[in-house]
Amino acid sequence: MTKTVLHLTRLAPPHGGGVEKHLQKIIVELSRLGFSSTIITTQHNKLLALEEETKDYRIVRLAVPNPDAIKHKLSIWTGLLKHFSLLKNADIIQIHDVFWWLLPFLPFLSKKKIYITFHGYENIDGPSKSQVFWHRTASKLTRGNLCIGGFHNLWYGVIPTALSFGAVNEKKVVAKKRRNSVIFVGQMRKDTGILEYLEAIKIFNDKSRRKISLEVYGDGPLESKARSFVNKYNLPVKFHGWKENASNKIGEFSFAFASQYLSILESLITRTPVIAIAPSKFKRDYLKTTPYAKEISIVRTPKAIAKTLLKPKEISPILQAWARKQTWKKMAETYIELWKK
Repeated sequence: MTKTVLHLTRLAPPHGGGVEKHLQKIIVELSRLGFSSTIITTQHNKLLALEEETKDYRIVRLAVPNPDAIKHKLSIWTGLLKHFSLLKNADIIQIHDVFWWLLPFLPFLSKKKIYITFHGYENIDGPSKSQVFWHRTASKLTRGNLCIGGFHNLWYGVIPTALSFGAVNEKKVVAKKRRNSVIFVGQMRKDTGILEYLEAIKIFNDKSRRKISLEVYGDGPLESKARSFVNKYNLPVKFHGWKENASNKIGEFSFAFASQYLSILESLITRTPVIAIAPSKFKRDYLKTTPYAKEISIVRTPKAIAKTLLKPKEISPILQAWARKQTWKKMAETYIELWKK
């Protein structure tokens, strides 16, 4: 008999991002393994239908005001109340970070199998006391959790029921001729270090005879600032926008600017040297609590990035083999094991 899984998440495909990609990939694998999935998320674009059926899942979008609006939480709770039958009838409820969504409904779901995935973090400088409190509360009031990264234990005091560092597609890795260029794949935000990476390109090209270029695949809140910096200094940087399969291009480049788990893992499978910006102690712990910390270059400043471009750390065949085993099928199986708790 097919089991039904209800996923609660702030954002979902077609919105781009790490959590969104995680969700889309595991749902496909779960479908192959006999699970039926429904997503409840926010309507991040008013052009998107409030309800939609896809090949692999059903999606329900809640129309809510701006996230900064006072009535945001009330709008979420009102929307969930409208779709309470989905909560009631699901065999499993899987929360993706947004534990507070379920708070008013927990007394009515006491016998329900509820789990949470802790994906990321709120602040590059580390969590506040309130954020630590809510993580620990979520951990205690759910049957189990999946932590993406070891930093959750160190900084939030959450003991993982299951632990992962992301996943990649199962594919044959074909050796490609690399060009003297760097790739950045991800959202242009403060925590991904896009402005520091651009400054590093400027520093490197100002001081080195061997010029290097950068290609950026992604969008985000700092895109305008990034483009302005590039134009101001006439840097050899191309912006391609968000491309769903941009990670497939990583193996064509000599280096990857990557400081988030997914983009790092996607670099490891092609043995592309990784330079990760980590200006805060929290971000350094985020990276150092991984199995691959010793084989990527973790740096604090644009000057250090520029220096590392001369001789970054190489990725070993052993680490590449490990990375290739971290598949989305394995991630889906991790969820299934979690749901047995």
